[in-house]
Amino acid sequence: MGGSSSREVEDDDQEYYGIRINKRLLDRLDDRKQKQAATRLEDTGDVPPPPTLKPIPYPFQFPVPTAEHVERSAGMDDQMVFLRKKLQYSKKVGSLLIKHEDEELPKVQQQVKDLLDKQYQAPMRAPPCAMEKGACLACYQQFPNDPLRCAAAVAAFSKCAKQAYQDVL
Repeated sequence: MGGSSSREVEDDDQEYYGIRINKRLLDRLDDRKQKQAATRLEDTGDVPPPPTLKPIPYPFQFPVPTAEHVERSAGMDDQMVFLRKKLQYSKKVGSLLIKHEDEELPKVQQQVKDLLDKQYQAPMRAPPCAMEKGACLACYQQFPNDPLRCAAAVAAFSKCAKQAYQDVL
């Protein structure tokens, strides 16, 4: 019905969804009925009869339960007890899982790291053109003031590097 009349109430671990019947709600409903009756009378042009309904006393009294209601509610109580036990068990298992998760997480992470290190280790190979690179560096160290003397070594290194690049592609 209205947003202000329905309410969620927590009682222990049990939730209640329903409608609270109070004086304000009854007044609102009564006011709506009167407005609907007035619009119907405007459409027909009749004179409205005087209201004959007695207001419902606050607080509203529900009828006394019969034996059938008591039997049904006893079965519901058994079911609620069963559901509460299951809820407590689920909470206990959940808390145990959370405790063990904190202990097990570092172990699992270490195992993952070990597996990745074992399986995905890149093979070690010598870099291409290592001899040509060494010859270039030795030439530059031998002739620091005359780098043009190393042109042949640099050309050999450049040719090797281009060939290595083509081999990769």
